[in-house]
Amino acid sequence: MGRSPKSVITAIAIASLALLSQPAIASPWSATLQPLLQSLNRFGFRVQIRQPGREGLYGYFAPKERLIVVNPVVFELGLDEVTLVHEAVHAAQFCAGRTQLQVLGLPYDPPPQLRRSFLRYRDPRRQQLEAEAYAVQARSDRLVEVQRLLNQYCKPR
Repeated sequence: MGRSPKSVITAIAIASLALLSQPAIASPWSATLQPLLQSLNRFGFRVQIRQPGREGLYGYFAPKERLIVVNPVVFELGLDEVTLVHEAVHAAQFCAGRTQLQVLGLPYDPPPQLRRSFLRYRDPRRQQLEAEAYAVQARSDRLVEVQRLLNQYCKPR
């Protein structure tokens, strides 16, 4: 024996209310990072949160895919902002170089305590690219500065 149409409608309504009361899956990105994420999207870059595939990486930029990968651990460590900014600088470097990352020639340097982070690379050009990313991520106005760089070097897609 089937249910009456009234009882089916009541069951659907109750189920719908139960779904509405469930919390939505929240984005791990803070509200302060939303404008940067939107800019990256506008310039044709995707951001994914997943394991980078190499031990010890907080994130990386894959230029051919226009992809920024961020390790989920950065949210636990409180490094999500500096990691996203660092990789967004590489996106701006890519826009400047059009087919490969290009040193932007920024008029400031990273703080001395970050030198080991980029001097571990043997290639001097890679050191310069990383030094710029570390310099921007270390700034107190890093979100404003990385937005400026993206707007200066990238075109909307």
